[in-house]
Amino acid sequence: MAAVLNKIKALTEEPAVLAEPKHMRLLPVFNPDTRAYTVTITNPRKIGEKNAYVVYTIKVVNHADKSYNEVDRRYSDFDWLCETLKTAHPSCVVPQIPEKTITGKFDEGLMAFRARELQRFLQRVLSHPVMAENEAVQTFISANEAEFNARRNRKEGKGGFFASLKDKAVNLTSGNKVDNDPDSWFTEMADDVLKREVAVSQMVQTAQKMINQYQMMIKKTVAHIAGLRELVTLVGAGSLATAMENEIKALEQTKEYMEDMICQLTVTINGNLLDYIHELQSINAVLDRRAPLVKAYLSAQNSSENISETQLALDTFSNAARADIEQVCSLRCTDMERFFVAFGRVYQEFYTLFGNEWKKIFGGGATPVTPAATQDAIDISDGAF
Repeated sequence: MAAVLNKIKALTEEPAVLAEPKHMRLLPVFNPDTRAYTVTITNPRKIGEKNAYVVYTIKVVNHADKSYNEVDRRYSDFDWLCETLKTAHPSCVVPQIPEKTITGKFDEGLMAFRARELQRFLQRVLSHPVMAENEAVQTFISANEAEFNARRNRKEGKGGFFASLKDKAVNLTSGNKVDNDPDSWFTEMADDVLKREVAVSQMVQTAQKMINQYQMMIKKTVAHIAGLRELVTLVGAGSLATAMENEIKALEQTKEYMEDMICQLTVTINGNLLDYIHELQSINAVLDRRAPLVKAYLSAQNSSENISETQLALDTFSNAARADIEQVCSLRCTDMERFFVAFGRVYQEFYTLFGNEWKKIFGGGATPVTPAATQDAIDISDGAF
């Protein structure tokens, strides 16, 4: 298990960041419900020189009351909000934010990547019926800098019985699977999450192999173009030179299509798969936060202590956690359906562009026809992205 999790961590530590495709529209697949709020995060920029940091502009539209807020927040502010939500709502599947970086944090590509991932984080938080109403969240999206800093620096009080019970149990054996767990659903969920992490990480590796293959094809195409250009200078003017010039244009266009395909595989495919892994890790975090309560309950039971308080705390947490995890898994099931439709759509568009470019040179043949089943799936999915 440790080897699998280390492999997944390696896959998520250095996300590739590419420019938008020139010829194919990026397909964002895993989109949360946006009926309550719509979040846009733009304009990541470096502030200062010594102790410099990055600021992001956050724009939030509340569709219920038609209000609009625009604030600037730092990465550390998002980190604070994420940790605050884990403490305030331990049974909720709190989304992850992109990992901290020591070097390169002012690279434009990385800042753009982080803006996209932070937007996804905040959109998911505001799409959650419980977390969206959290006082810290509402302050985060609406307060001016002074008010927000005052809220961020405020010392939190004790979390009541649940927090004290968790503190007592935290030194027990770690891990989200507990022997003799009174609710087998959580044991099965822990096993299921691990299987999904393994399966999705294998898909990420397959997509990476495809990226490597396209990169190799691009290198060969560049070499072919260079060779044809040399031949053109040797043969001079004439029909042969014209034919080679046309082939060079087609190859250059094909190279751009392959660069687009790499971008699609990196962002649409791997980006969303890695996002899925992050969500699975967030579910694991909920299971981790539940484990001390299970152990405290079992400890009280084994020692013949009064277990009413520990049982109440465990039942309250378990009921809320199960409902939230089931909701996330249900949404992800729909997301994965969209993902595979998007995968087919990307390939259809790529090979249509690829084929049409070469038909310009060699002629003949009709425009590639999309199989009816694929077209139906695309038609149904239109608007879902």
